[in-house]
Amino acid sequence: MRKYYFGYILGLLLLHNIGLVAQCDTGAEPECQCSTAEVLCSISELDGFTFSMSEFEHPDDGPDPMCSGTSNLLNNPNWFSFVPWCEDITLTFEISNCTQPTFSFGVQVAVYEDCNSYVDIACNADDCGNEDDKILNLNSLTIGAVYHIVIDGCAGSACDVTIVVDGSCPEEIEDWTNGITGPTTAQSGEAIDYTTDDLDGATSYVWSIDGVEDAITSEPTTEITWDALGTYELCVDVYNECIDVTEDPVETCIMVTVINPYTMVSFASTTHSETEGNIQSDICISIANEDPINATNCEVQLLSSSSATNGIDYNTIGNIQNFEFPAGSAIDQCFSLSLIDDLDIEQDETVIFEIVSVSGGNNAGVSSPEITTFTIIDNDDVDGDGIGNTLDNCVANFNPGQEDLDNDGIGDVCDMSNDVTQLFESKDNIYINKNHSGVIIKSPDGNCWILTVNNNGAIQSTAVECP
Repeated sequence: MRKYYFGYILGLLLLHNIGLVAQCDTGAEPECQCSTAEVLCSISELDGFTFSMSEFEHPDDGPDPMCSGTSNLLNNPNWFSFVPWCEDITLTFEISNCTQPTFSFGVQVAVYEDCNSYVDIACNADDCGNEDDKILNLNSLTIGAVYHIVIDGCAGSACDVTIVVDGSCPEEIEDWTNGITGPTTAQSGEAIDYTTDDLDGATSYVWSIDGVEDAITSEPTTEITWDALGTYELCVDVYNECIDVTEDPVETCIMVTVINPYTMVSFASTTHSETEGNIQSDICISIANEDPINATNCEVQLLSSSSATNGIDYNTIGNIQNFEFPAGSAIDQCFSLSLIDDLDIEQDETVIFEIVSVSGGNNAGVSSPEITTFTIIDNDDVDGDGIGNTLDNCVANFNPGQEDLDNDGIGDVCDMSNDVTQLFESKDNIYINKNHSGVIIKSPDGNCWILTVNNNGAIQSTAVECP
């Protein structure tokens, strides 16, 4: 539905023309500043308007410089604000009878998006010293937005000005096409985005719930968090500087029903890890928004992507396990994984489970994490030297060669009591005549290191227990 405001516009035309005749003569008139200039709700109010400028100087009432990329300054500016109803219009400023108080005469003109940053969308500020028409081509305007015109005298010149407008469109906010888009069923506590048509001419969107204003947005979207259960009417209406929210188009609405939140099932943790060795560990499934009347059931599947072997690295379990959360219960449901200690030196291995089916509750479903990974950490080679713990003659120290000079079963790197002493003094030097022996030195942090040499004479250090 459209509504045209010819009577309204005619009244504005008369009122604005009366207010604009004097222009900026003393600094007190609305047209002296961008922010106080009255908004013309019909561009036709400017078309054919004629006025005489004043030489009253007030250069601070506007941007400095007048336009981007120029050095021109304002002198005796006159301001107009207007709402366009077309994306493209042309403004022609016909001038005559200009005074020349100083070195130049004529006018300079510009149009801005706002009265704060003064972003100019069209400017003619470099054509002084004549009474030629000044033309501004305005393109890609936002219908319904407010723009600001300044007419300024070159070097303070005052001229007779007639404004001619080329471009006329229906002065209305377009009607709805799709209305409000978004879920009509919401869970209590859920935040939902709703969108509506991006209407030409609308600059503000008023969202209301059951007739009570909820939000005003500059874009055709809003986020609503629904709390109390029930059915609500969600509506949106629009307005701009010239068309009130009570005018056409009429608001568009949908009905939204708020229900209890859905029951959700997930693993209590994304990952688990334990060192092998007859350890029993629990893996738990959690529930949220449990239903007070209906039980919730779920299936957990052992995935084939697991690298650990069922029945060898851990106790034998079924590929599918079933669990039930009793009605109204929020207690985790758990199952145990018993790790088997073997003697094989191997990489860490994984057991991976996935929740594959959920039923019951309040429209129960699966939430994240729906997959959990249990990592079995191998402990059969503590020092990582490739020799299993049961065979390693120095379990805690890296010694892949298993050197044992005194053959007491304790590797040299951790044997502090070798009974073969071959330490001599030779020409004021300490001489150690024993393979794999060296000098033990304590580092500043309190750790001990044994320094030995290889066949190339390179010094090697190995961490050992301090004597």
